Formats: sequence, C-alpha cells, structure tokens
Amino acid sequence: MSKLLPLLPEDGVVLNISSWLGSIGGKSSGGHYGYAGSKALLNMMTRALGYEWSGSGRSAVALNPGWMQTDMGGAKADRTPEQTARGIFELYANGVLGRANGCFLNADGTEHAW
Repeated sequence: MSKLLPLLPEDGVVLNISSWLGSIGGKSSGGHYGYAGSKALLNMMTRALGYEWSGSGRSAVALNPGWMQTDMGGAKADRTPEQTARGIFELYANGVLGRANGCFLNADGTEHAW
C-alpha cells in the first residue's frame, strides 16, 4: 500500500473484482479450491484496507460482478461484460462505491455475504 496510497486521490476508490466463490459464509459445496481461496484472500485484504481507511475519504470495495458471458461464464450467462462494466461505472458515478468502504457488493450495489 505504501506505493499506492500517494497516487490515490483523497476520495479514491480501490475496486477489487471478487466472486461469489470468495464468500466463506456463502460456500455450500466443495471444489474450486484455488480460485475460491484466492478470492477469499482478496476479500480479506479489501476488508482490512477498508478498516485502515476508515474515517478517510478513500474506499476499498470487493465486488462480485455476477455471471457474465465470458470464456469462464459461457454464452448462457445473464449479462455481457459491457453491461456489467456500465453498471459498475454507474455505482461509482452515483457514489455507491465511495460509501461502501470495506464492503463486499454485488454488481447491482447490494451487499454480498462475506
């Protein structure tokens, strides 16, 4: 963080793209050990950074983009990456991400279980 912080504006947002598989409370099956573990670590780092930035104007947010039409999600997924990106930008523009310091959110702005 010592390299990042001087570059981040006082009202900056660090957005970490996570996954529902990174939710320890939401894990209801085995498998995906490496991917799920890496996303759980990312979530923990986001939460810790949120505590570190508490009271400042900065925000650290983990975000579950949802099921998207990518190589990983497949053609039957709910949304395209472009649709998801537009929605995430709207969350930023509307101040939702700035107010969600230390939170795990879904792409629609609702909170996701840790």
